[in-house]
Amino acid sequence: MLRQVLLVFLALVALGISTPIDLKNPRATNICPRETGIYDVCDTLHSFLRCRGNRPMMAFDCAHAPDHYCIIQDDKGSCNGLLPPPLNNTMARS
Repeated sequence: MLRQVLLVFLALVALGISTPIDLKNPRATNICPRETGIYDVCDTLHSFLRCRGNRPMMAFDCAHAPDHYCIIQDDKGSCNGLLPPPLNNTMARS
């Protein structure tokens, strides 16, 4: 049983983990600039937040590798960016 739990944990780490955001988390404060809509915002070089209005809903972590930078296209985040995103509390667009 413990071995299965460990394997699941390692698989999640390898694939990148998405987790619900705690609104008291400092990572979540003032990062979602829009008042309405569902959209993604890069919050670090290797992660992005899914926002609903100005409230974060979910965090997505990418692998820490040069070809896995956060990128936002059409308001949707992914880990396929080849260049670091701009991180100035605005949407990273390409």
